[in-house]
Amino acid sequence: AFQLTYFDFAIPEEIKNVWAEGLQSGDKIFKLCGAGGGGFMICFSVKN
Repeated sequence: AFQLTYFDFAIPEEIKNVWAEGLQSGDKIFKLCGAGGGGFMICFSVKN
């Protein structure tokens, strides 16, 4: 939730809803990685 709240400028609009839904449901965990202007994201899928 921290990265989605404070680094939203670095997250593409197409991903923000998926990220928020994953946080709410607990199905997915996203991690914003990298530094400067060229980063990437990792998505962990959680199976219960």
